[in-house]
Amino acid sequence: MDDDDAAVAIKASKTTLLEGETGKITISVNQKLSQDLTINLSSENSNGLKFPSSATILAGQKSVDVDVTVDKNDVSDGNRTVMIVVEAGVFGNS
Repeated sequence: MDDDDAAVAIKASKTTLLEGETGKITISVNQKLSQDLTINLSSENSNGLKFPSSATILAGQKSVDVDVTVDKNDVSDGNRTVMIVVEAGVFGNS
C-alpha cells in the first residue's frame, strides 16, 4: 500500500465526554508544512457541543490541538454519538 500521499488524521484525548467536560482532538498531517494549513471542522449533530469551525496548522508543524466542550444541562435526554468531520484540503478528510 502506498503511504506517501498527503493524509490527515485525528485523535481524541478521550473517547467519551460527560456533560460539562472539555476534551481535545489532535489533528495531524503526515508531512511537515511549508505554509499554514487551515482545517475546517463540522458536524451534522453538534447541538450541545462546542468546537471551533476551523483551526490552523502552522508552517513547520504537523499538528494542532482543538478543544471540544459538551454543554452542561439538567435535561435527562440519553446518550448520543457525535462525529466531527475534518476537512484538510489536499490532505483529505477524516
